[in-house]
Amino acid sequence: MGEVISFKKAKKKKEIEDELYQRKGRIETARASIEEYWKNVKKEEEEWFNERFGERYSEDIPVIDSMPNVAKIQYLAIDMLKLIPDIFHGNSWDTQFDTWLYFYELYILEFYPVCENYVKENKEFEKPYPYNFKPMTKNKLEEDLKGCLTKLIELYPEKTDEDKTSIMYQCARLFEIEEILFDLFYKELMQ
Repeated sequence: MGEVISFKKAKKKKEIEDELYQRKGRIETARASIEEYWKNVKKEEEEWFNERFGERYSEDIPVIDSMPNVAKIQYLAIDMLKLIPDIFHGNSWDTQFDTWLYFYELYILEFYPVCENYVKENKEFEKPYPYNFKPMTKNKLEEDLKGCLTKLIELYPEKTDEDKTSIMYQCARLFEIEEILFDLFYKELMQ
């Protein structure tokens, strides 16, 4: 014969089961709310980006894939140059930060891999870059960033081996400037 469970124990067991069931329901509701929240955030970010910069970025992906690396560098430098006014002079800090974040993602996910491939293709023309990562004012950062991207745009197509060296130098310089800009925004975000 089975074990006899007292009414109090059975009631307590039922209360515990009900509580666990309710918790499970609350957790599932919370998960759904969080997922919905992040979907809305992503949708808002996409709408904000499309309003500011248009939808041409997503449309041009197949075009850029077929370009040689140096042409991709120029193409991406043009797009990154367009973001600079909003990074440094956007109408609010949030606009500046969001634009810089997009710039950073564009740099890390698109530009940097292309530069790495370009360096591999032209390794014999590479010269060391004197990194120093000294902090700069926003005005100096803006000036250097514009200068670097403009130079990358002007160097395409490479006419000499010296142009290839200059492109790699400017890519290294852009890495340094972007790291300094990253530190600047990170410090502002933490304040």
